[in-house]
Amino acid sequence: MIYFKRFMKVIVFCFITVLMIYGIYHLMVPKYREFRWDSTSTAMAYYEMPKQSIEALVIGSSVSTAAVDSMQLYTDYGIASYNLSQISEPMVGTYYWMKEVYEDHFPKVVVIEVQIATRQKEKREELYRKAYDHMNFGVNKLKWAYQHCSTTEDASYLDYFFPLYMFHNRWNELSQLDLDYCLGDINDYTKGYNALVKTYRQERKELDFSDTEKLPKGYSKVDYAYLDKVISLCQSHGSEVVLFKTTNTTWTTAKHNLIQQLADKDDVPFIDFNDPALIKKIGLNYATDANDRTHLNYLGAAKLTGYLGKYLTKNYDLEDIRNTKKAETYENALPEYTAYMKEAESLHQNY
Repeated sequence: MIYFKRFMKVIVFCFITVLMIYGIYHLMVPKYREFRWDSTSTAMAYYEMPKQSIEALVIGSSVSTAAVDSMQLYTDYGIASYNLSQISEPMVGTYYWMKEVYEDHFPKVVVIEVQIATRQKEKREELYRKAYDHMNFGVNKLKWAYQHCSTTEDASYLDYFFPLYMFHNRWNELSQLDLDYCLGDINDYTKGYNALVKTYRQERKELDFSDTEKLPKGYSKVDYAYLDKVISLCQSHGSEVVLFKTTNTTWTTAKHNLIQQLADKDDVPFIDFNDPALIKKIGLNYATDANDRTHLNYLGAAKLTGYLGKYLTKNYDLEDIRNTKKAETYENALPEYTAYMKEAESLHQNY
């Protein structure tokens, strides 16, 4: 009996220690919120979604989080969606985030933004962590860390497997924001979408997609291969896959062809919002509907999301959850979402 009591004391001690370390980690880890960007909330709010509630999942990097409005997909089309795209997310990150998704959800369709798969140079290590740090601790996070550290010269095993070592000197940087996030005060009312408000005021060069043979001279073979793995992962779980590319000034015909080749190989649709005919169809004007050279603002996002919503409802068996119990999480978010979008409109006037 005495040994049992000692054993239980050890178990309780270890449990409390783990909880303390977990709490300190969430306090110390940087919170990635800059003006209208809130990548930390994107990750944290995802875990608050009711399990098995997401029918359409959008995933990619920052160009995607600024382009697809999950709440618009709900209000206009009744689609139960979440935009899990995060700043600087590499394709290996998309792969492990999708593994994380399939632990709690079985989306009927996964919509993947493809820009990162064609990138020509690596992201800085501090940017890379923006998509990594707020994934819940578990097997997927550990595997992602191992994969990244084993293939990236600047990545440290110590920083990824013992992150408190990396963040221990943030004590003098802690603010109310850190405490707010730890207490759950996050943006969960946009379902991952970040509405940008600046105006680019420059036209973009129209692309010519007639040359179907041209390919980029250099691109990340790792990211391209992981896009293929993401597609296979989604298909193995019974999800339909849609590839898409947001409108921006850095996209080229060669990059389009590279993605089209993969889409054809894997037999998945590829919607390129840089196609002049599609740009005209949705009425997108880059000078007024873009935030900068790579991201759409909230006006452009509304147009892209409108087209995507019509496409998804026409081509996939997605339930219209409006006026059902499944709509509760979206209905509860509507007041704050509406205020958020009104704020975007107001801020836009200053740009």
